[in-house]
Amino acid sequence: MSIQDLGSIGEFVAAIATLGTLAYLALQIRLNTRSMKSGVQQAITVSITEPFQDAAYTDFPAIYVKASRNPDELTEEETARYGFFLSSYLKRLEHAHSQFVEGFLDEPTWKAIDAGARIQFQSIGMDRYWNVRKVTYSEKFRGYVAALIVEASPGEDTMTAVDAIRLFKTPRFRRVRQPWPQPVTQ
Repeated sequence: MSIQDLGSIGEFVAAIATLGTLAYLALQIRLNTRSMKSGVQQAITVSITEPFQDAAYTDFPAIYVKASRNPDELTEEETARYGFFLSSYLKRLEHAHSQFVEGFLDEPTWKAIDAGARIQFQSIGMDRYWNVRKVTYSEKFRGYVAALIVEASPGEDTMTAVDAIRLFKTPRFRRVRQPWPQPVTQ
């Protein structure tokens, strides 16, 4: 066996090793992407629900109900609090929409978030807020909301967020509903 033969065998072994390394890297990238998408979905789900969880343990629900039905009844302070709440919620919704468009949020998760947004946009207060503040959101998101508003325009068969909450008070839901966890006080 000559030195040229040994060199050829070495090149062949190096090529096989390179292919193995590339296959391993491709697998690692795929697993990392899957893990990253899972992390994004978890973070977005928590982010979208956070304003509602924070509001549940304050006097905000009364403001929310008033704003959903007749925002003209809100005081200046209540209007400001409701506006801060909607700003927070809509920025988080915009982020979720962006992540869905970019492929980081799977379709079932997005459909659940979208369904919640459709309920929120039944509110008179949300509608008024959006009409004034929509310029503060990206063009892509404004397009999404415009389509959502057309599809979810209030009618006889629509349900506001307040109506959805009232539905849980019906006997059918009382049997299976678990109690809300109480905040820990020290």
